[in-house]
Amino acid sequence: MKMYCYFLLNIKHRASVVFFFGGGPPTLAPALTTAKTVPPPVLSDHSMIDVTLDLCCANHHGSTSVTCRAWRSFSYDYSERDLQQSSLVCSPPSDVNELVAAYDDTLTSLLDVHAPYRAVRRSTRPSQDWFDADCRAAKRTTRSLERVYRRHPTADTLAAWKNQFSAQRRLFRQKASDYWSTTIAECVGDARQLWFKINKVTKPPTVSLFPHTEYDLAKHFTNKVDKIRASTASAGLPDISGRPSTVFFGT
Repeated sequence: MKMYCYFLLNIKHRASVVFFFGGGPPTLAPALTTAKTVPPPVLSDHSMIDVTLDLCCANHHGSTSVTCRAWRSFSYDYSERDLQQSSLVCSPPSDVNELVAAYDDTLTSLLDVHAPYRAVRRSTRPSQDWFDADCRAAKRTTRSLERVYRRHPTADTLAAWKNQFSAQRRLFRQKASDYWSTTIAECVGDARQLWFKINKVTKPPTVSLFPHTEYDLAKHFTNKVDKIRASTASAGLPDISGRPSTVFFGT
């Protein structure tokens, strides 16, 4: 995500650097800024530097990396063709131990070709209490129909995806309504337990969305100012010529 930032740099090192950020919380990188234009000072000994920041927002939830086979790319026809041409079918060993080993090696090699292992990232964000196996199955069906529509965008695939999405939304609403109706009915006469259930939903997340502390930010910008001062330490004073002006700021 490209973001733009304007800050003031005092040539005589008497002013602070002021940053104005937009968008979500930034994640600091070793090389944050790239100077684009540095116009000469006009009204004072300050210059406005136009730079580009390469920032990325922090994830609102964690994720884990797992290794699994790519079963979606598996082709029964191609795997059956390769199996018919393998030594296990063409010239099977007569020894039972060798036959078992050949069977295992052949199927493993075929899977490595037609459904190789790959690393995928899975979200670890917690689900709602009412989100059960029926909701997961409905969500998988919706995503499957969406992928079908993305591959074959027709009126029929779009209608199937939209109908399934509407059914999923109705199911989620019904599940949430049934869960909270049952939960509130079970907590009749126990205000503490009822507040505990409601507090699980209304309280803010405990995981910080911004991984850097205020000390990290202060250290980063202090180092940035020190680098600018070191790179401009040998620079001479700017030649600023006065000019008459009839414009008064603040009026």
